[in-house]
Amino acid sequence: MTPRSTEFPGAALLAAAAAPELPQKDDLCGPFWALAAARVFGARVRDQDEAALAAGTLLWTGDSLPPGIAGRRDYRVELPATDDENRAGTDRAGVARAVVRLTGGAAAVLEITDPARRWDDDGLRGLFEAVSAVDRTVVVLANVATEQYLLPAESGAGERYLATGETAGYRTAGWRAGHFVAVLGWREGRAGRLYRVHDSYPLDPTAATGSAEIHDQPEEAFRAALSRPGLGAGALLLVGSPATLDRLRPVPERFGWAARPLDPDRDGAPPAAATSARPRRAR
Repeated sequence: MTPRSTEFPGAALLAAAAAPELPQKDDLCGPFWALAAARVFGARVRDQDEAALAAGTLLWTGDSLPPGIAGRRDYRVELPATDDENRAGTDRAGVARAVVRLTGGAAAVLEITDPARRWDDDGLRGLFEAVSAVDRTVVVLANVATEQYLLPAESGAGERYLATGETAGYRTAGWRAGHFVAVLGWREGRAGRLYRVHDSYPLDPTAATGSAEIHDQPEEAFRAALSRPGLGAGALLLVGSPATLDRLRPVPERFGWAARPLDPDRDGAPPAAATSARPRRAR
């Protein structure tokens, strides 16, 4: 079977919106993707700082950077900070708050969670295929645990995985953090599926796409990253027009997952306990 590639509607627009902001500023993974998503839906957002203020982000005085990453703290404004790692960062409601406010309500956010924290393959495939089939732009974000990432350790690891389902050619990322990323689509082969993850840090210098921020995650690794063992439960965030998200909302519910629109007013005001960047998270 020749591998088949599928891209979500809006994936190319999202990657283009993210490119000028790479790499993210420290502790701003949530605002980074809120900014990129808002720009896809026509918002004029000055920078990650503006998105962080809208999201209610709290900087952490510590450090949780990936191995080999120097970090970036060139903030334009003075953002609020905390030395409490369990409060720092941005929660999912904060990401939604930023998206909705920056777009003036043109875009909304649907939060999808699996109460059992299994994220079974049938559910992921069914949901993502439904998203790929809509005729309107949808941005797919994910709140994951980076320690579950598998990155290629040798040339051709992805092609071998697609053909055989074996992950022997991969290595772990060596980075333990809760994190927000984007999902652009997937590649499917005879024995496996690779989900194309767009990170906000350059993690994979071997990326076939030419971007070290984009890496293809084996299905079981992506599922584990969403399950976030040892951290608060992960989630998928769909960003789209309210009407488009209403059409998609029944799909995850068919797999026993919970789907709810995140209301920036109902779901709390900043600052809030976060799920984005620290190793230990309550949510």
